Amino acid sequence: MSKSVRIVIFVAVIVAAVLTAYFASKYQGLDDTSKEAKEDERFAPAERGDIQLTIKATGMVEPKTRVRIKSEASGKIEMLYIKEGQDVVPGDVIAELDQSNQRLNLKSAQLNERLRRVQLDQLKKGANERTLVSLESNVETAKLALEKAEEYLASIEELYKKEYATEHEYNDAKRGVENAKLALAEAEAQLELQISEVSPEDIKASEISLQMARVTLEEAQKNMGDAIIKCPIKGTVLAKYVEVGDTVISSTGSFGEGTTLCEIADLTLVQIRASVDEIDIGRVEIGQKVIVEVDAYPLEQFEGVVENVFQQGESAGGVTSFTVIVQVDNSDRRLLSAMTASVEIIADTVTDVVLVPYDVVRTDDELGTIVYVKGEDAKGRVKPEKREVKLGVTDYDNTEIMEGLEEGELVMVEDVPQSTTKSFGGQVKVE
Repeated sequence: MSKSVRIVIFVAVIVAAVLTAYFASKYQGLDDTSKEAKEDERFAPAERGDIQLTIKATGMVEPKTRVRIKSEASGKIEMLYIKEGQDVVPGDVIAELDQSNQRLNLKSAQLNERLRRVQLDQLKKGANERTLVSLESNVETAKLALEKAEEYLASIEELYKKEYATEHEYNDAKRGVENAKLALAEAEAQLELQISEVSPEDIKASEISLQMARVTLEEAQKNMGDAIIKCPIKGTVLAKYVEVGDTVISSTGSFGEGTTLCEIADLTLVQIRASVDEIDIGRVEIGQKVIVEVDAYPLEQFEGVVENVFQQGESAGGVTSFTVIVQVDNSDRRLLSAMTASVEIIADTVTDVVLVPYDVVRTDDELGTIVYVKGEDAKGRVKPEKREVKLGVTDYDNTEIMEGLEEGELVMVEDVPQSTTKSFGGQVKVE
């Protein structure tokens, strides 16, 4: 091999070695950069934000105002004016009952009241007005007869003194006056007796009878009105339980609670009867805001408010829960009675605090509660470092860091080492 060939081969080998070293170094740098970038993806900055502490429960939608319509009168339904889903207002006629019996009772009560009124008037005037008139006339006649007898006696007495009349005529005239006086006294006595026959007790008893007759008349008039059943509230007919021709029983009678004709509810304001676990009930207060969701509208939320918290719990299967009433404005009437609802009661809100994901918090035997932050080893490579922190509250998605970490610091959120003791969790922790 000539010297020139050996030189070319040597130069080629040198060039190849240089290129190999160059590309090897380049690829090694790329690998290191890729590895470092991959390690950086395990960390995310601590952010500042808000936490809502919520309590979740389920319940049933029901109208806040719900009325069961019953009749105060018994009878057969003659007309029915409602159907399910119909909107009604106060005063709308729901049904009419057959009123034949009520009409007969009303007529009888009217006649009885009139009779009692006439009887009282007669007692006050006397038992027989004609008799009283006749007796009064007898008294007046007796008075006139007495006056005439006295005048006749006076004239006979003058004639007797002048001896123009006999003693017999004079005595007859005197007896005539005496008889007239007796007749007047008897007529006055009969009149007084007739008037005195009506006692105050009789009049009082007659007045009471008239009052009772008037009460019966008012009741008969009311029964006529009860046969026309009207709506008491503004709302919607939820259910109808009777038809034309059905017989209904009065709710005021002695045969149970009476027949329910229909149910009417105001659907513009509904409530949810939610069941809350006893662990969470201590944080529920009247007036708290509530987020409501129903399956019928999976992408929408409705706002409500806690209206009542029942003080008596209920136990089932060893678990005690308490009823919480959540009131929801339903002006658009999209929430329907008996829908199943999920409620989220906002028990508290913490604002503008440093937050980290809930599942990155760990516990350490030496430091206590920790998170892993981004650090470096002696060669400048990324290395997770333990950082002791003081926790605030958590909604089990994010956790508040009160001390030990600042906003923007990189916290390990992937491949986080497990705790050396049990992990942070369980109930909401509040410092």
